[in-house]
Amino acid sequence: MWSFEYAENEHIFISRSTSLNIPGTSSDKIMSRRNGEEHAEECNGPGHFVTLLNLLKECLLCHRWKQSGKILSSLCLYPSAEYEKGMPGRELIWKCGIEMLYHHPDATYKDISQFHSKRCQLDAKVSPYKRLLDHAFYLLSEQKVKEAYGVIKMKATIGKLQQVYPRTSKQAEYEKHTLQNVWKDLVSAYTGVVAYMLWYQTGAENSADTKQEVEKFWETAVLHLGQMTDKPGVWDVFITKHLELLCSKDQMEEAVELARKYCDTNPENPNAHKYLYHQMKSNGADTSSLIEVLKDIINRLPSDELVLEYVDLLRQESKHCHKDYLPPLFNLLDFACWRDEVKPWQALADRLCSIHLKKSRLGVKVMKSCWKQRQGWWGDYHFDTLHASQIAKRDKLLAVQKATVATFLLNPDCGFVWEVTKYFSRHKKRKCLKRLEKAKEAHQFQHIAD
Repeated sequence: MWSFEYAENEHIFISRSTSLNIPGTSSDKIMSRRNGEEHAEECNGPGHFVTLLNLLKECLLCHRWKQSGKILSSLCLYPSAEYEKGMPGRELIWKCGIEMLYHHPDATYKDISQFHSKRCQLDAKVSPYKRLLDHAFYLLSEQKVKEAYGVIKMKATIGKLQQVYPRTSKQAEYEKHTLQNVWKDLVSAYTGVVAYMLWYQTGAENSADTKQEVEKFWETAVLHLGQMTDKPGVWDVFITKHLELLCSKDQMEEAVELARKYCDTNPENPNAHKYLYHQMKSNGADTSSLIEVLKDIINRLPSDELVLEYVDLLRQESKHCHKDYLPPLFNLLDFACWRDEVKPWQALADRLCSIHLKKSRLGVKVMKSCWKQRQGWWGDYHFDTLHASQIAKRDKLLAVQKATVATFLLNPDCGFVWEVTKYFSRHKKRKCLKRLEKAKEAHQFQHIAD
């Protein structure tokens, strides 16, 4: 068995195949200790093939791009039958070749474009639309937006390539059971995304000469992005661009309808409901309609910041009672990400103060119901006596709101409230002390309600 080393020496042999133009490789000879033809014959053994695959894996993991190119080119010497033995052959050549060329220090745009154009010879099982997207993504990563737009619109070349390299019956059968149509739809959708990028870039120039071109890109983007609206799936990246395009032309009703269609098609996607809410809000929808959409959102995402907007809208609607907005606030504060945020604590403190000042028996009942589910762990989690003074020192407003809530949920004499009050007294924070005194007076209603 041959010994292959990673250094650029005589042990590394290079493919004479011209199907891949890899920087740093020679196309007229094989660098080897033996004659090239003899070496080509010997490298057909499965043991050598597996050895090369292992070497390629190690070179890629170690970012040895030049050596990866040499080994990859050597793999191309093997007959196609070698790739049909359950080994990751042609797909490996494709994926590793792309990765190597993207990072190879001597690779040029021409090399990469040539590789993409030759790729159909390597794996006919891979969707041609997938290859097209891969090439376009590379160009976008290199800030070549116009070139990517030209590549992604060349769908007609896919049929020509399949004619030049005809598929076998097995390959044709394979394509029937793959997501070929999904890749085709994705190419169309990303055509819209690239057109959107060109519309945005060209429009930023704000030139009279580009006005017609901007309009053309807008129409192309809307046409292609609109094809994903009725298709089940998470297409957030396309819908957001489509909504922005419609809003740029003040087509607000069309934008709301688009968001509603996407929401109806993908009811389990929380973002779909968010897009609908924001579009309705921008279009001046009535409060009741906004509350219905927000209710769907918080049922799916109880930790979302829109809970605060939901509670605020409920407060504006006098017909809603305490059982509608207290549970969402308690649910929100169950999550660690809101533990030290002032807004939810202030909202809960204000609601609890309002309940007690208005002497609402129903409100107290709802509060106790919510607290009963949490009294076993909220005390140590939110109202830790040891950290009370630290919270007051770090954020006095947060400390006031948490102490206010603790006054109603626990009692005015609990350790957390006592430590916060002690800190404010020592530092003469009169406004904070006044708020806590007000909460303590309001708490007296609980005894009456009981």
